[in-house]
Amino acid sequence: ITGRVFLSDFKDTHEILADIARRVSDGRRLIVTIGLPQAGKSMFIASLIAFAFGQQEDNACPFRSIGSQDENGVNEILRALSESKVLPQTNADELKIIDLNMESRYRNRVVKVSLIDFAGEDIERLLGYRAEEEGKNNVEKISSILQACVAQRSIFSIITPSNTIGDEDNRLYEFISKLKENDRNLYQRVKFLFILSKWDEVVGTNSPQKFLERNRQNLYREFLRSGKHGLLPFSVGNVVGQTIIRIDLESPKNFWYTLYRWSTGLHVLPWYKRWFS
Repeated sequence: ITGRVFLSDFKDTHEILADIARRVSDGRRLIVTIGLPQAGKSMFIASLIAFAFGQQEDNACPFRSIGSQDENGVNEILRALSESKVLPQTNADELKIIDLNMESRYRNRVVKVSLIDFAGEDIERLLGYRAEEEGKNNVEKISSILQACVAQRSIFSIITPSNTIGDEDNRLYEFISKLKENDRNLYQRVKFLFILSKWDEVVGTNSPQKFLERNRQNLYREFLRSGKHGLLPFSVGNVVGQTIIRIDLESPKNFWYTLYRWSTGLHVLPWYKRWFS
């Protein structure tokens, strides 16, 4: 599968695991977006795709995407972006899996990823915050997807909107703690990349780490606990209501730089490019 499907389309967890296993055997790295409702997960993924496909002909861009966009389930996202429309939040039961291949223009190394996104409501169900019967079957299926991430050095992108405080910190940390308690091997093998979404709405803060320390104390302690964790401020650009005025490509560029370094151990730019740039 690629693009947008529904968890209810899978008859059981074995069918999901077979699909994930196919991607893993193809050498894909699983990037799972984790966030509560309205955290900005869909627009986060949309901006990554905007960078991947919007910069192909720009020789100043060190990346190029490999493969046809028609085969990667991204047409719907690119169409919305071309019409300057904000993507709707992922509905309960909805699942997005998008495959992308990214290559440095200066190195003969291709990074193959599968971006996986499911609804924030289903994350809340996983934590036991939603008791309604509708969607309860999703919990087992989502759990199976997460367990499959033990392979291929998967990355959990923990997305927290920096313009809200609320209970974000406790609930996202509860997700990490539950992961640690239920599957220690998975917790130890995945990397966590903390994404401070809507960073452009934060006034008077220029240090993401300081922001995390002050406003997300639990996530900050987790961030310090292991050198394998990362932290990125993230803005999708200028958005007014449901209209995109401008997509900011700086944040997704930083994401792809980080991912390339984590995946290959190399900087996307050779030393001579970094020296003279």
